[in-house]
Amino acid sequence: MTRLLPHEEQHIWILRAWVVVVQHAADLLSWISTIAIVALTILAFFDEAHVGWVVVVGLVAIITAIGSQVLKKKQSGSIREAEQKARSLQDDQENAATYLRDVIQELVLELLREANLINDHSRVSVYQHDPQRGKFVPVARASGNPESEKPGRTEYADNYGIIRDAWQKGKAAAFRLPEDPHEWAEAQTRQYDIPLHIARSIRMKSRSYVGLRIDYGTNSSKVGIAILESLNAQGVTNQMSDHLADTDAFRHLAIALAVGPKPPRQVLEDEP
Repeated sequence: MTRLLPHEEQHIWILRAWVVVVQHAADLLSWISTIAIVALTILAFFDEAHVGWVVVVGLVAIITAIGSQVLKKKQSGSIREAEQKARSLQDDQENAATYLRDVIQELVLELLREANLINDHSRVSVYQHDPQRGKFVPVARASGNPESEKPGRTEYADNYGIIRDAWQKGKAAAFRLPEDPHEWAEAQTRQYDIPLHIARSIRMKSRSYVGLRIDYGTNSSKVGIAILESLNAQGVTNQMSDHLADTDAFRHLAIALAVGPKPPRQVLEDEP
């Protein structure tokens, strides 16, 4: 670290002292006024008190009292103005986040249309990755079946499931998974390392999956994951995901996830 020269350190301390004085100017004037009033009271007990001193001390008391009230009023106004600006900024941020959620939800619905998956057995879900906690955070989901859009978990582990493989490899798929619930859960544990108790608890036991990582920009920044799934053994296909990757909705979704404020976590059902 570079050391400051003596005169530079002196300037820094002067600036700091000035900041402190400005911040506490109203209180300082109030204390001076109080002291002047006390001094004026004391002088009143002396018959031989010099009239000039009485006048000077009285003027100091009056001027500092007025100055203190003026500064306090200005500071109060500044505080109120700052609070109003803070509330306005907070409202703007909340409105922007709400708008972004609506945009992302509409884009995910468009992906569902583009993949021709508007039916009662398929859905499309989008997640963002939280590297610090090693979790995927649900962002939006669309399905032709309202039951498939019901809320559930707030986060998904990034060390198992087809979502893990899609994140690491860019794309992952599974087809013709077992129809029997017990065999399905065992297949999830065997192929994707999902703990058996978690696999058994998943309500929508989809028999076909395609996971597609969402990249943004020339550097291919990894901004999210899209999961297509269906209860049918071949309800989703590789051709669907290849088509989606070339759509405007997919590109716009990448932009929304990359440059917009991070949407608040939503709660979605089941773990892919």
